[in-house]
Amino acid sequence: MANEMVLKRLILVKRLFLAGVENSTHPHNYSEQLLAVINLFLSIEALLVSIINENKMSISKPLGTMGYISGPPTNEQVAKFRIGDYHKFEQLYNQAVTILRANKVLGIKEKLFEWNQVDRLHKARNDAQHGAKAPHPSDLIDYVNISREFIEKVLQLGYFEAINGLANISFTTLIQDNALKAFLVQAETEYSQSNYKECVFFAYIAFLLGRMKRRYDWWKDREGHEVIDDYDMSAQMNQDYGIRPFDTPDARLLANIIGQTIKLPRLYDNLILGLELVERDRLHEIAPRIVNYPSGTIGQPPSDEVAIEFICNGLISGQGDWTGPTFNEIPSKDDSLWVIDYVSDTLVKWENEERNRYANVNPEIGQLIGTLRNIIK
Repeated sequence: MANEMVLKRLILVKRLFLAGVENSTHPHNYSEQLLAVINLFLSIEALLVSIINENKMSISKPLGTMGYISGPPTNEQVAKFRIGDYHKFEQLYNQAVTILRANKVLGIKEKLFEWNQVDRLHKARNDAQHGAKAPHPSDLIDYVNISREFIEKVLQLGYFEAINGLANISFTTLIQDNALKAFLVQAETEYSQSNYKECVFFAYIAFLLGRMKRRYDWWKDREGHEVIDDYDMSAQMNQDYGIRPFDTPDARLLANIIGQTIKLPRLYDNLILGLELVERDRLHEIAPRIVNYPSGTIGQPPSDEVAIEFICNGLISGQGDWTGPTFNEIPSKDDSLWVIDYVSDTLVKWENEERNRYANVNPEIGQLIGTLRNIIK
């Protein structure tokens, strides 16, 4: 298992990559095009820096002749290379090749990657960062693939111990709650098998359970005698007031006031939990709907946030009738990777805030993974 400092460096690599992927989904926004190639290139650069920072060996000369840019570097360039000194990207790349060979994870005659591909992204980054020249929208997919393939190939070398792919770069190993960790480990397993729907589902369950625990514990911190989850209050208010006619100026003003007021409980939930509205909305867009009510049902169905406890307890008791989630669409590979990263980061943050003062999620819930896997087949 990689130590915490290595993990944090690789988290940065993953965050830069995911930021570049997100930027690339806006091909007709000039600023987003610029940021896409900058972030994608920075993810590669950060990975090379991580290789050099993790090196424990004293290296005085390059090894072999293959894979370096413009031929092997000089002995002096290798021996005196220091992160923080001025250097070109080519020098950084060459130093990483030397270190990987010295650690015997890259063969003497093996190339790290096709340099012309990396250089293509490198030049696009230079155009964007130094010349404010955006790449053509049709090239963005290629740049995403170049960055992803480079990072995955380096990680698969095993230099960072158990971290052998982007999906393994997460804070999951730092989560102390066994039930929540079990769901995220399952999500990572599903991702490695290209089961992106199942991956997002299990990560989302971990988020909902972690959110429920953190919200209840927040109430206990403030000596609340009765734990009340008011997340669905806005939905109920919307149902109560939404059917009323507003046909005068004063009534329409009141309708606007009510329209903003009914959003407060959910906004307050984000404030309590320390969540950004945009990121949480993105999670809900990618994740499935856990609660499914037949069309024509009278009343406002509960949210996933509130219903998750009842669903899990019903499955534990064997009396539940939950039939599975509903996806608007099957999540993409990059969306699934983002969900794992977002949920694991959020759960670690919540655990740090609680400082081990409260009990973990019911362990029996963590044992439902097999049951849930069968339901969503």
